[in-house]
Amino acid sequence: MDGTGGNGGGGNGQSSPGQNGSNNSGGGAGAGGYNGSAAIGGTGGSGVVIISSPIAAASTTGSPSSTTYNGNYIYIFTNTSGGTITF
Repeated sequence: MDGTGGNGGGGNGQSSPGQNGSNNSGGGAGAGGYNGSAAIGGTGGSGVVIISSPIAAASTTGSPSSTTYNGNYIYIFTNTSGGTITF
């Protein structure tokens, strides 16, 4: 899964802030436009951790979403407070 970056304010003489990156995608932020005074760029999107395993986890914290695919157990952590997985 590719992260989606934010749109930049552009270099067309408008001092507009950049847009934030997409949440849970690791997308980068857009840069701010510039018209003689700096504009603020957006913030980067939060990250995502995806773990694939042939065996099921014994326990997890952080409430990852989970599914199975082609016989593997898939765990997806998207929260910003972290989590753990034990096999």
